[in-house]
Amino acid sequence: MRYATAWTMLHKLRRALFEKQNQLLAGVVEADETYYSGKGSSDSGGRSMQNDNKCLIVMALERKPAKGKKAKGINNSCFVAGNAKVAMADSASAKDLGSFLKARLAPGTNLLTDGWVGYIKPSKDFVHEATVLTNPKDAGIRLPLVHIQFANLKSWITANFHSVSPKHLPSYLQE
Repeated sequence: MRYATAWTMLHKLRRALFEKQNQLLAGVVEADETYYSGKGSSDSGGRSMQNDNKCLIVMALERKPAKGKKAKGINNSCFVAGNAKVAMADSASAKDLGSFLKARLAPGTNLLTDGWVGYIKPSKDFVHEATVLTNPKDAGIRLPLVHIQFANLKSWITANFHSVSPKHLPSYLQE
């Protein structure tokens, strides 16, 4: 009897996790991309993929209003992080970023991004607010939640595994 109950609970938990993974993000969503691993050559530029060990990671993260004791939110922004979707991308082109967003955001979502050209026309289904940043260091101010999650992700990988190869990175991103 106990075995059947534990099995049923495990099955319900797996189903709930699967449903949450397939749920589209909605409301206000921050989206950005970052690089992980290889540095590339000094002339490769900030968004170049010339180094084989360099991986592009794209993330979309729901921005939820802070309530109750958390009323100040993260970094006094009055917001906290909701659900997130993260994946590797081949490039930071409009085609790759747009397909990532279309597959993960619900119609009517208010999308917040930096002024990168790859986000200019993600879809007619979204309300897109792009802020062109004059200084790249201001990205953490405009999109604080997604940048904190990127920092947490990189810290988690470095602390636990020191490094992850591009071959295995997608598996760790699902964690």
